Amino acid sequence: MKKIKDLIYDYNDILLALLIIAVAGAVIMWRVNEIMAYPAYLQGIAQDNPAKDVDFTGIDLTQHPVDDFNTDPEDINVDVPPDGETPGGDPSTEPVQDPNAENPGTPSSGEKFVTAKDIEVTIPRGSTGAQIAEILLKNGAIDSSENFIATAEAKKKATKLQAGTFKIPAGSTVEDVVNIIAR
Repeated sequence: MKKIKDLIYDYNDILLALLIIAVAGAVIMWRVNEIMAYPAYLQGIAQDNPAKDVDFTGIDLTQHPVDDFNTDPEDINVDVPPDGETPGGDPSTEPVQDPNAENPGTPSSGEKFVTAKDIEVTIPRGSTGAQIAEILLKNGAIDSSENFIATAEAKKKATKLQAGTFKIPAGSTVEDVVNIIAR
């Protein structure tokens, strides 16, 4: 009896480790079979519910030539205001046209947005850069939130934007607004 007792005491760590390995191996094998069976499960679902063909009978799929194709991706204006409104919704703000532009009625790469009158803006504490840009856009201090964010990042002031009440003077550009809000 003492020999069996000594044998168990001497080898219990090894026996326990082998038992743990056996249980872990069984669990892994059980889950691997479930994972490997998943594609067959998906195929069974697809066979039970075949995809219905899309009916294109009422849709005109003929190709039409594009008249106003824009080859310059930088020239795309995604912030188009509704008819009769100026950017930012405030009629006192308007874009300034580049005097050297070929067609003064269309935007050019030299166009800069400036405020036509003084604007007071309050930025709440904890506002993100995107929220600050939206507040400035709604108040008419800028013409594009994307342009404001890009300018702040280019000037390395995106992390320095402050909360508070700011006065944006008439004639301020986006760069000026970034400098005012970033202090």
